[in-house]
Amino acid sequence: MARFIRLLLAALVSVVITAPAASASPDRKLGGLLGDLFEKVLEIPAPENPLAGNGNPCVDLGKKVVAPFQGGTDDLTCTVRFGTKIFVAAFVVECSTVEAAPFFGRTEHELRTCVRALDPRKVTLTVDRKRVPLTVVETRLLRVDFPANDIFGVDARRADSVGRGSVALLQPLAPGAHKIFIQVKGAPIINGTPLFEDFDVTTTIVVQRGKSSAA
Repeated sequence: MARFIRLLLAALVSVVITAPAASASPDRKLGGLLGDLFEKVLEIPAPENPLAGNGNPCVDLGKKVVAPFQGGTDDLTCTVRFGTKIFVAAFVVECSTVEAAPFFGRTEHELRTCVRALDPRKVTLTVDRKRVPLTVVETRLLRVDFPANDIFGVDARRADSVGRGSVALLQPLAPGAHKIFIQVKGAPIINGTPLFEDFDVTTTIVVQRGKSSAA
């Protein structure tokens, strides 16, 4: 699976008519949510995994929090129930004890060094054309039990992983459709080559007073 898919994330959402309090949650909580997201998605078999372009890209993290999360830069639309918070992973990356360089680390220290080396120069988020601040966070040390048909092809084994990225937790959105626009610029240089090209992603969140779904 292309490494580019893991770097994008494009899992992204939208916000209310008025500017949301995206920075209201403490870094510790945001790091916990990112850890929950990675643990849940990495343990989904490839045929149902949103990072492989399959399954439901609107990941339910529980406690009325949904994280739009997919591979690539295609536009994404999620429909959520009124009262749902949206966890936006604008740009995130993870390193583990089973992947190849530059995503490999043997110890927690090496894993954290690994993810920090993959930060882009600039990540911006706007919701309904209003700028929303992002917070850079790291996860706890994750213990991932890969399924038999995992997205990395590591033959069903357990691994340690650390994730890092620019994220925001958006408060419940008003009913209706909202657009989020994310731009990522300045890829890290690995062995003299940019890890990815600059990109942008547009995602739409439709808030209804009914059952959540993805479109």
